[in-house]
Amino acid sequence: MKRGPMLYMANVDEVRFKVLRKREQLPFIAPEGNAYTPDHAFRLRLMLDLIGGEDDGLGGLPPSAAAPLVAEALRFYPVHPLRQFTPHDWWAGVVVLERAFIGVDGQEESERWAINFFGEIENFSDWLDEARTFKSGDISGRYNTVRVFLANMSRAAQVVQSRAEEIGIDLFAIEPEST
Repeated sequence: MKRGPMLYMANVDEVRFKVLRKREQLPFIAPEGNAYTPDHAFRLRLMLDLIGGEDDGLGGLPPSAAAPLVAEALRFYPVHPLRQFTPHDWWAGVVVLERAFIGVDGQEESERWAINFFGEIENFSDWLDEARTFKSGDISGRYNTVRVFLANMSRAAQVVQSRAEEIGIDLFAIEPEST
């Protein structure tokens, strides 16, 4: 399909798309000859939800972190979100954790890292509890949660599905891209 219908399905304007493409921040490799698919629309919509800042003015992940997260999320789920018959509440995102410790010089130090979450939102609390827990020999404790960035994959799929229906595109007649 041409770029226009794909952008409509992703609910993004052409200016923002061109900026992302120019900066090589798209969550997919731009196809030759306007051969876009609904999967491109879904990936773009999910990435934009992770980036944030559209109507709410609130930012999220930088595009450089959001684009690979989208690709990883699609490898995690057994069925592409656009192909779901049964409603799920699938989410994708990243949690930044921190560990404080006393360094070799006796000064307090900290280290931070990110861990990705893919799953149903109802499982997030248990997942986070496990991700924050550490045990090393006789020492155990909890890492601190610094930030959480999550986007609703199911909602992104619903946006694409609804807008595709509005313009007469049957998503089930099109084979999804391999993830």
